[in-house]
Amino acid sequence: MASRRYNKRWTPEYAAELLTAAAQSGLSDRAFAKHRGIDPRRLWWWRKRLGHKEAEQTKASFVEVAVRSPSAPAAGGRVEILLSNGRIVAAPLDVEPSKLGRLLDAIEGRPC
Repeated sequence: MASRRYNKRWTPEYAAELLTAAAQSGLSDRAFAKHRGIDPRRLWWWRKRLGHKEAEQTKASFVEVAVRSPSAPAAGGRVEILLSNGRIVAAPLDVEPSKLGRLLDAIEGRPC
C-alpha cells in the first residue's frame, strides 16, 4: 500500500533522500511516486533543482541466477516479477520459461 505524505514539507535533504530511494528502487519515477503517494512532477522538479543526474537512476536489468540444487516446486507456490513499468506478474513456480517469456514479451510490447 502506498504511504501518503501529502502534508510533508519538502526540504532539500528530504528531496535528496527520496531521489536516492527512487533511484535504488529500480522503479520508474511515475511508479515510485505512485507507490509513495506523491506527484512525480515533484520528483522531477527536485531532481532538476538539486542537480541529480538521470544516469544515477537504476535501470531494470537481468541478473544471472545459479540454482544450487534442483528441487520440486512447492505445491501452490508462485513467483512474482516486478516489471520496470511497475506492473507485477505472478506465475506458478512450475511455469515453462518459454511460456513466461512470451507472456512478458507481450506485456512489455516486445515482438515475440
